[in-house]
Amino acid sequence: MILDGTPDYFDLSLIETFIAVSGVNDLEEGCYYYAPNAQELRQIRFKNFRQELHFLCLGQDLGRDARAVVFHTADLQKAVARLGDRAYRYLHMDAGHLGQRLNLAAIYLGLGVSGIGGFFDDQVNEVLGIPVDEAVVYITTLGRPRTRL
Repeated sequence: MILDGTPDYFDLSLIETFIAVSGVNDLEEGCYYYAPNAQELRQIRFKNFRQELHFLCLGQDLGRDARAVVFHTADLQKAVARLGDRAYRYLHMDAGHLGQRLNLAAIYLGLGVSGIGGFFDDQVNEVLGIPVDEAVVYITTLGRPRTRL
């Protein structure tokens, strides 16, 4: 599956990506930052965050049971400086495009996937270790799909 690396409908430089990992082969449990220029994951927190993720995602089991939870964040001041007073709306559209791509890639790979739109903002920032002026704009959960009876 090949995705356009330079789409013209959103600004990738405004979105940061973090991933909380719980039970992924060949990755230590913890929180990672995705460094886009180096195209690598950098572990920034060493801990299993399952219980915190359950709480952060408003008690949704998807947050706790997912093997990986992807967080898209944005520096609001930087976004407003670049995009003006509609920056918050544009950031959510951009995060939605990224979430859509994650969904399509996950389905292609046979993974379970779901977007999470409801979460506790300040507590997510605390788990990720990011400042309060960086806003979480979208969360995607990834894992094994549930088998149907």
